[in-house]
Amino acid sequence: MDFRVFDLGERSVLGRMRMTDDFPPEVPPYVDVYFTVDDCDAAVARATERGGVLRFGPMDSPLGRLATVGDPQGAHFSVIGLTTTEGEMPGTEPVG
Repeated sequence: MDFRVFDLGERSVLGRMRMTDDFPPEVPPYVDVYFTVDDCDAAVARATERGGVLRFGPMDSPLGRLATVGDPQGAHFSVIGLTTTEGEMPGTEPVG
């Protein structure tokens, strides 16, 4: 997986993943905004109770527990709980 994390000082502020042939052809390139939350499952429950639609997850990852939700107007966003992680963090290296 070609995934890169961009830092501002000591803080990670942006991640980028290259879309490969593993993505279905009908999925266009897109931007996904992540909001950090205390509890991913609770955030998904609140969003869906208010008319949101669960699109993906929740699932555990090395970065945290995450899910993607569509709001009632059709915009998508993701939530991630950083305290629940599973698996090894991928290795990183500086990019020049």
